[in-house]
Amino acid sequence: LSEIAARVRSLAVPAQCSPGERGLPPLPQIECRLPVQPGGGGDLLVRLELSDPVDLVICHHRPMLQFRPFSQAAMRRPRAGEHELLIPSSAIGCTCGLMLFFELRMTGGEARRWPDWRKGPPYLVVETPAPGDKR
Repeated sequence: LSEIAARVRSLAVPAQCSPGERGLPPLPQIECRLPVQPGGGGDLLVRLELSDPVDLVICHHRPMLQFRPFSQAAMRRPRAGEHELLIPSSAIGCTCGLMLFFELRMTGGEARRWPDWRKGPPYLVVETPAPGDKR
């Protein structure tokens, strides 16, 4: 039996990791430009600048009304390291603010959300003043 046990220990079995079992890939440095929505409503341009390349960025957004589901849209890449999305005013449509967060799909197949919930609220808020409000 000791000979069998020694033989089994000598077998090199590669460690197999399922997605998500390795640690999270690091987030790139992110700079986000979110303008205050002008009074009267209008489309909103959201722009992210990333220090490291990612395959895809998806923006999830909804009015601050908690009963509304999130809409999602892939952001376009006008230049390397930049991602932007024009959110139509029809998707904003209220004066209570707009919540959004981003899903970054990494080259290795992993994904991360930003903002990171471990460092603060897991979403950003864009103020959406009422028509005629001169903030």
